[in-house]
Amino acid sequence: MTKYIFQIVICLFLFGCATLKVINTSHKIVPEWVYGSIAQGHFRGIAMDASNPKEGFAFAVDDVKAQISRAIGCELRDEYERKVIAYRGEIDKKIVADFKCTSSSLLEDVESNVKDTYWQEYREKTRYGKRYFYKYYVLVHYPQRKIDAMRRKTLQENQNRLKQMEKCLSFGEKEVSKGNFVEALQTYIYALFISDTLFRNRNMYVEKCINKIGNIINSLTIVMNSNYKERPSSERRVSVLVKIDEAPAKNVPVKFEIIEGEGKPDKIVYTDNKGIAISKVDMRSVRVDNRARAFIDLSDVLTVDSRLCGFNKPKEVNFIFSTLDKIANIESGSLSVEKKGWLLNKKLFFKFDLKETHGLGVTFNWYEVRLNATYENKPWFREREIWSNSLEGSFNLNDAIRIPGGGIVQNEIEWSQWFYEALRTLAKKKYFKRVNFVFTLRGKDDNDNPQEIRLESIDFDKDFFAWFY
Repeated sequence: MTKYIFQIVICLFLFGCATLKVINTSHKIVPEWVYGSIAQGHFRGIAMDASNPKEGFAFAVDDVKAQISRAIGCELRDEYERKVIAYRGEIDKKIVADFKCTSSSLLEDVESNVKDTYWQEYREKTRYGKRYFYKYYVLVHYPQRKIDAMRRKTLQENQNRLKQMEKCLSFGEKEVSKGNFVEALQTYIYALFISDTLFRNRNMYVEKCINKIGNIINSLTIVMNSNYKERPSSERRVSVLVKIDEAPAKNVPVKFEIIEGEGKPDKIVYTDNKGIAISKVDMRSVRVDNRARAFIDLSDVLTVDSRLCGFNKPKEVNFIFSTLDKIANIESGSLSVEKKGWLLNKKLFFKFDLKETHGLGVTFNWYEVRLNATYENKPWFREREIWSNSLEGSFNLNDAIRIPGGGIVQNEIEWSQWFYEALRTLAKKKYFKRVNFVFTLRGKDDNDNPQEIRLESIDFDKDFFAWFY
């Protein structure tokens, strides 16, 4: 029994041991002002968890600055500049000079008015090991007369900020009337930041600015202006109209995406002076029911303040457009070479058939051709050697080739002198074996879309053309 009682006493002793211990102090005797009352006109600053004495002093001085700022009713300058940075990306020096907290001058002389300091170094035992930190105390003399003087200056500063906030709201209203949506929205948001730094009726003015922002966003509308089918002259384009109330909204970012179909629109297009955003669409297929979506997403602007995120409800419009009868589709047979005439007056012609399947006419007015010659040699006791050579040319068609929408046309093109000379050049080289032709017609359909069709012949051996070379 005595053994168990002894073990219980040991456990209580161990658990009762402190895990937090003061291991060093700046003074052997703790100054009275650290834990007791302080004299009038003085402030006590405390840093509870500093990694070293230098950091502790800085944190404790900051604590005094915050107390003085609250006594005056003024926002610290670094907090104001943080808001400006979050919105602008960089501080506009003139703006900061106009709106900086008037308490900055008094806050700068806090360190020079430190009358005493005291710190304690602690060691804490944790489940992960030992941790060391400092508690730092500073005593600062800052009389009431200074606070009263700065309070008067603060009220004047409040008036200056209020005037500037009202100026921003007025400027934003003018931008709205001009249809400059983005400029107006940014100005209203900046007015909101200023209202956050006011010292009187702050909540009332914050609500006023938020209402302005909400009203301008709610007044924004987006409608389909035209689509691919309605405006065949606007090749592969879709467009929307954005308005503020009834006025065109300028410079508004509109995003486009294809919901169904194969196409690639411009990702972001900004509205022009008429409030219209036009996106080119790179179509990869031809179909009657391509579905597109255009929408306005203001998240990049509104995320600067969490109070505005609720207004970010994308405004969008969906529409269907067809490319079936707006881009011609040409199909072709094979390319053949035909001889005409008698022995001393033989001529060669390219012959091919073309068919249009989408009901839209096409006109070809020039072409490119490539002659591919193949050469073979089988030396004694060695593997067969095969190599090639080619010649290319491009020519205008004297008579354009016209294929009506949905029509089939048989075509032939007489060889020019260039073809005979090119073939003769290739065929007279040693070990010539065969040749084929790659023929590319180029032109446009009736909606001014570029068109091309590639035709390729079979291989003709050297005996087919032996009669002229």
